[in-house]
Amino acid sequence: MGLRSLRFRLPSLLDACYVAALLYVCVLALYPSLSNAAPSWIRWFGAPGSHATIAVVLAFPLLHFALRRVTGKTALTGPPLIVIAAMAASALALGMSAYWRCYGDQAPVFAPLSWTLALFAGNVETTYGPGGVGVCASMSMPVALEIGRLLAIATTLAAAMAAALALFRSQLDRVAIWRGQSLTVVVGIDDETVSMVRAIAR
Repeated sequence: MGLRSLRFRLPSLLDACYVAALLYVCVLALYPSLSNAAPSWIRWFGAPGSHATIAVVLAFPLLHFALRRVTGKTALTGPPLIVIAAMAASALALGMSAYWRCYGDQAPVFAPLSWTLALFAGNVETTYGPGGVGVCASMSMPVALEIGRLLAIATTLAAAMAAALALFRSQLDRVAIWRGQSLTVVVGIDDETVSMVRAIAR
């Protein structure tokens, strides 16, 4: 019974680990020197250019969906909009924390915000390294910005796919009915089901 209970609680535990890892990476983007206070065996996590950090952070939500499938639950606890909103919020937090101090001569809040929003279009502002802006010109790009860029692009693609599926849902339903080996009786007729019944009749 205890093992079964743990199996069903693991997705929530993975969510908590994802949030904690995300917050830690955001804090390191704001205060890079804090990594020096971490134990030596964990300093790699959140370091600039750390591919392992990117893999670990993104693995938490992927494992969450995989565990829900294994336990017999649906991959999503709610509509896709909730997942897209969570991805967008994560990308915003990561982008803002990475760009927060890099405004230079521009507006302190609006410049980082505009650069963060540009991530959803796949654009990354050159604020770190040679040719950078303000204090960030002498710093390496934080891993928070790399994760935020990936999540922002994934959010844009997921939103586009969700919109396309919603737009062509009726057409997909007609194809599913046409290919189905058995038919289900439709109870209750409205404007949309009339077209489906006509498709069945054909």
